[in-house]
Amino acid sequence: MSKELVKELETLLGGAGTGGDSGLWLDDFEEFEIVEEGGFVSEGKYEVSETIIKYKEKLFCVLLSRSGSYFTDYYYSEPTVYEVVPKQITKTIYEAVK
Repeated sequence: MSKELVKELETLLGGAGTGGDSGLWLDDFEEFEIVEEGGFVSEGKYEVSETIIKYKEKLFCVLLSRSGSYFTDYYYSEPTVYEVVPKQITKTIYEAVK
């Protein structure tokens, strides 16, 4: 991953750059495009959000984790960023014969 991207993402995700449902405010950065924005999914004590962004023709996953609750404060861990590639899969399902 390029140092330029890491620096921009650190700036983007640090302090004033976090908030909202997914924890990301990418709207102010024209060079970033949100491909798939994930909301937080509960995994017991922690909630995790995966957002896929496009930056200069490359795709990256921004993984955010938080603990706490709606009734108290949320505590966010440092975001994890890694490069991803799209992978298409086929799923077979079965339905009852009528």
